[in-house]
Amino acid sequence: MAPVEESWKRIVDWLGGSAPATAAGLSASSSFDLDEVERAIGRPLPPDLAEWWRIAGDASGAERLIPMEHTPLSVADALEARRYRLDLHLRRGESIVDGEGGDPSRGFQSAFLPIAADGHGRFLFVDLRGGPLHGCVGEWDDAGSFVDVVSWPSVAEMLSDVADALVYGVPALTFHAAGRLRHFAGHPEVPVFTCRATVTPAGQLTWAT
Repeated sequence: MAPVEESWKRIVDWLGGSAPATAAGLSASSSFDLDEVERAIGRPLPPDLAEWWRIAGDASGAERLIPMEHTPLSVADALEARRYRLDLHLRRGESIVDGEGGDPSRGFQSAFLPIAADGHGRFLFVDLRGGPLHGCVGEWDDAGSFVDVVSWPSVAEMLSDVADALVYGVPALTFHAAGRLRHFAGHPEVPVFTCRATVTPAGQLTWAT
């Protein structure tokens, strides 16, 4: 796994040369305040997430940057997405503190911090619950909750996976695919997939399974 800064540089450099429409959505400016974010969520950020938000600025214009079809959220939008869903699940009377990092959850928990969205009710989130998978990245679905396996074991692993997929043309989401093979063994109806980066004629990054 490469360091966050190295992975992000590889991503930005590749986008600039191969997917200019996506690269145009990157912005170095950011109002990221670590203390303010940690006060808002009531817990420390994993160092890799803090570093990504610090060096990436506002990447919310880089559509579909992260598999599958997820666009990074600005820090403000990440906090608002968390606040909205936490409030909704509190009103439903669902548990907002339960299990360890990576464990399935029907309710949106206070330890879930969205970092990217697909625009159709699915969010990548960093799981801040304790345990060996503290800081892992999962996918929350507003319709189906968090019942899938972990997408990546950390933000650093996510960025390294994306960078390798872009630069070397290798499949992304292999960690997720391996997790599904183990977790859903005996259930052939559950799809197992990886994806590869492609670029549209307009210079927009997208992902194909």
